[in-house]
Amino acid sequence: MDLSLEELQAAFRQAQQQESTQRLSERNCVELMLKLIELGLVDVIYTLSGKEYVTPKQLEREVYDELLQHRGRLNVLELQPLLNVDLTYVERCVDQMVRRDKQVQLCDGELLTSYYLDSVAEEINETLLADAGHVSLEALGRRFNLTSDVIQQLVVRRLGRQIQAGAHLDGDTLYTARFVERTRGLLRGAFAAITTPTPVAAVFAAQQVSAGDAQGRLLQSTLDDMLADGLLPGTIHGRRDRAVYIPAVFAAGRQAWLEAFFAQNGYVDYAALERLQWAQPRAVLEQQFGATGLALPTCFVSRRLQTQLDSLIADTISAASWVDIAPLVPPALTPEDVFMLLQACPSVTAKSGGKGSSGRGGCQLLGEEHVYAVSRAFLDSTVERYDAHVTQLAKLGKLAPGPSTSRPEPSTEDNDDDAASAGGRGGRARGKTKGSAAAKKDDDKSRRAGGKKQQQAAADKPAETDREQFVKQAVDEMRSWLSECPDDLLELLVRLLRPQLLAARDAAVRAAAVSQQPDSGGRKQRDAQLLERLNSLYGLLQLALKAAAAVPAEAAQLERHSLRTLGAELVNALLEYLLASFNVTTP
Repeated sequence: MDLSLEELQAAFRQAQQQESTQRLSERNCVELMLKLIELGLVDVIYTLSGKEYVTPKQLEREVYDELLQHRGRLNVLELQPLLNVDLTYVERCVDQMVRRDKQVQLCDGELLTSYYLDSVAEEINETLLADAGHVSLEALGRRFNLTSDVIQQLVVRRLGRQIQAGAHLDGDTLYTARFVERTRGLLRGAFAAITTPTPVAAVFAAQQVSAGDAQGRLLQSTLDDMLADGLLPGTIHGRRDRAVYIPAVFAAGRQAWLEAFFAQNGYVDYAALERLQWAQPRAVLEQQFGATGLALPTCFVSRRLQTQLDSLIADTISAASWVDIAPLVPPALTPEDVFMLLQACPSVTAKSGGKGSSGRGGCQLLGEEHVYAVSRAFLDSTVERYDAHVTQLAKLGKLAPGPSTSRPEPSTEDNDDDAASAGGRGGRARGKTKGSAAAKKDDDKSRRAGGKKQQQAAADKPAETDREQFVKQAVDEMRSWLSECPDDLLELLVRLLRPQLLAARDAAVRAAAVSQQPDSGGRKQRDAQLLERLNSLYGLLQLALKAAAAVPAEAAQLERHSLRTLGAELVNALLEYLLASFNVTTP
């Protein structure tokens, strides 16, 4: 049967308008659906009201429709009231959609479509970047209420497409190409105008840019790139907030100054290089001048200066004289520098023990702040002339006995023995407890220690006074034949040669005293009497010691008593003889 299209349409309308003779009631429909569900022929989801059914595919289509109505972004929790389906089925449908459709993603409970992210990228490009030229990912996240990971992924995937061409992402900030070029021009102009070392932070502050904000980070990154490409005539020293830009014109000028100053003066002070923004000046000087100079604690000196000093010291040794080092070295050198420079001279190291030594060989360095180099021959001649001087004074009777080279310390042995004996008797006394005995012993030790310190201090004061008096007296005496020597050098000489000078003075006094005594038979008789007395006392002492050994229990106490009596008498007899021989009177 061939019917035209119009005839078929008319027949279809007529069939639709006819009423059915058999109809299913709502109850029948429910029973029919329950039977189909029971047999597994259909898969449906109940609505919250229970009066409607929806298939999973239909639910998915409705989710897509809702996403479309909400412009591609919708919270999963909002789908439940919109679809009238339990949240469990909604979440299950959403998970299937995300796994199957790459254009949809789930982020923090929200569905995001690719066309929504495209619209975000277009808004970033048209409004944010066009206005400021840069925007941070953190600001984008706050504006669109998205996580940093989503924003990062959005920008990276759409950079150069939805986001304008030429823009680039540096760290967590997005810049336009125009903004970057403007920044490069700003940096090149600012740093090209600098002629002296300038902190990088000061340049940024002049441009009203903080190193911590987005533009500051871009400036720092752009500056590093321009220096690496050789677009800026200079270098950066230091890092972060301490970075300093040193222009090439300044570096060339200070290099020329360094070479000229070193060639003219023979030294360079480290502090001067630090003022010229030179990091690690000692290493710089050693690298530039190498073996032609010598690195000292505060200066770098030329080897020519060392050679000159060595030659002058050698001449001083040959002439048996002395030389003042201060006028021969630059004033910027400290005493430590001077001593180190002198130690580098072969004439000093080969023949002298250096600073504080006893003067082995031919040269001795004297002084702390003001240094002198004195030949050993000059020291010997000084001792000889002083010996002749005091000998002459002794012969004329004008030389008084000087202080001895060492003052004997007061002996505390007897006091210690007495204290120990008393402590022993007290320990054996009745009614004394161990605690009280220990406390008493500690008190005795403390008193003895305090007494020793007081005795030592009392002995040191007169010894120090005698020493200073002798130094002053010797300087006054030596000034007569060493008039060319300054007073500080004379004092250094006396302090260095004090033992020899004191020995010469004492020898002159003894020689004068012996020469003044008559050589008669009376002296021989005194000598014989002294010898007889010493032999007698020594014999008695030996007998006492043997007797003490026969009584072991009291041996120590008997020996101590013998030494205090017979031994002391023997020593006193010998001392009386010596004092009488040299005409020394005791108070």
